[in-house]
Amino acid sequence: MTDDDRVASDYDLIAECYARELSGELTGKPLDRALLRYVVHQADGRGPVGDLGCGPGHLTHPKGR
Repeated sequence: MTDDDRVASDYDLIAECYARELSGELTGKPLDRALLRYVVHQADGRGPVGDLGCGPGHLTHPKGR
């Protein structure tokens, strides 16, 4: 097992809990919600937007819309 495999395995162990704990993160962050709406508006019709290195993608996952 490589170091990358070990990191991926460890992340998989905590990913669901991490996403569950942060699922309501934007509730009290109106500025963050506004900034995300702006990004969505700017990207409209231009194709996918990457959410890279930002945790489990709980804020930008298509099911979260």
